[in-house]
Amino acid sequence: MRRANLSGQLLPFYPEIDRTFLRRKNLQKAFQAAQESSEMADKLLKDYAAPYARGVRSNITRSPIEANNFEIKPAVIHMVQQNQFGGGLHDDPNHHLELFYEICDTMKVSGVPPESVRLLLFEFSLKDRAKQWLNSLPANSITSWEQCRPN
Repeated sequence: MRRANLSGQLLPFYPEIDRTFLRRKNLQKAFQAAQESSEMADKLLKDYAAPYARGVRSNITRSPIEANNFEIKPAVIHMVQQNQFGGGLHDDPNHHLELFYEICDTMKVSGVPPESVRLLLFEFSLKDRAKQWLNSLPANSITSWEQCRPN
């Protein structure tokens, strides 16, 4: 097989050169596709729709706490996470809230209202669809416990 150059003259065909060129071209395409897919895999669709600084934002506005040495112990967070509400068909929101109130009421700190404790721990008590719902809300859209609890 022969190819023609610009002047119309036939040139000899070297199959090894063509195979090498095509192989390198295909490898380059695959590498570019892998780079693009890995960049896209790190982001969710909502990341493109709602920009925020370094991915840190909260849907719950927490009121300032006046107590000097107030902290939530990791054991309390762990207890809340053991009883997470997922929002599934068979999940009982009333039972979840009963357990949530029970855990939150174990923390009594002077100068810290119970509502503040609940707002701090509420995010930890959700998973799956319920967590997706919370994350879909605009930033700082929940400002009090009354807005979180069912009517």
